[in-house]
Amino acid sequence: MKKFEFSLQRILDYDTFLQDRETETLNIMKSEYNKVELAMKQMRKKLADSIEEYQQLCAKGVQAKKAALAMLIIEAQKRLIKEYEHELADRQKKIEKQVEKLVSITQDKLTVEKLRDSSYASYSEEMRKSEEMLIEEYVAGEAARSEGT
Repeated sequence: MKKFEFSLQRILDYDTFLQDRETETLNIMKSEYNKVELAMKQMRKKLADSIEEYQQLCAKGVQAKKAALAMLIIEAQKRLIKEYEHELADRQKKIEKQVEKLVSITQDKLTVEKLRDSSYASYSEEMRKSEEMLIEEYVAGEAARSEGT
């Protein structure tokens, strides 16, 4: 009995390779997104602390110079948070594109896998019929020999 060989196995292997590579890329992108998101959360905490500190300085009646410096720090932190928000939006778009790419590759791979399964089912049916014919020929040959003696 001959071994089953799927003619599109190389394509299936390549699709698996692509799927693994793109999944890894997606995981890296998500990790980088999470790092930026964490940095933004930390900056928001610093901003809240800076605002609280500014309010305390104003309540104490400190010099205008110190209050202005504290306000500059707050404004810089707000700008940095806006930059983080823009970066997160860009990264989110890239992640969505990567997900679409991965879905497309996965669909291609599933199509080839279905073809492989269908081919294997046909192969199994052919082998079963071949074995049945071989058995029938053997039985017929044995019956002819026993009649001949």
